[in-house]
Amino acid sequence: MVEYIKFRRLDQHAVIKSDILSLANGLDLNVSAVQVKGWVYATLDDNQIFQEDAENLSHALNLIDVKKLYGCWVDHMNLADDFDVMIFDTDKKSIEDSQNLDLCLLDADHSYIFGDDNLKFLIIRPDRNRWPVPYTLIVAGSPSFVQAACADRGWIINDPNVNRSSR
Repeated sequence: MVEYIKFRRLDQHAVIKSDILSLANGLDLNVSAVQVKGWVYATLDDNQIFQEDAENLSHALNLIDVKKLYGCWVDHMNLADDFDVMIFDTDKKSIEDSQNLDLCLLDADHSYIFGDDNLKFLIIRPDRNRWPVPYTLIVAGSPSFVQAACADRGWIINDPNVNRSSR
């Protein structure tokens, strides 16, 4: 089920916003900030999270004990103090439903997806019309989270401890 709440209702909204803005310069991932956190990231040339990708993301979220997901527009996070965020569960169906424009207002372009309380991961879905590179989905988090979330074919995992390869 997809609902909306105001961003300031999140328990750690100021910390979450600060973390997101340090990790993402608008649509661009701040790779050095990702590395400082001990995180890695993966990219995919599709901005939708369905089927195996949704199943893998759900499994990875359970591994890091994330109970709720939040989604918002990049522009709102960058420019507003309080704004609507979409809230949804971490199961496969909820992840897929969150991308259904008949059920929600947030489409796959130009948005962030993040979790509750401590920022344990960040998903960036750049606007295809503004993004100059061949990938339109970025998942950042701990190496074990990214490996689990991005286990399907097509992902490129950028981990300095692992050979760069397309799955």
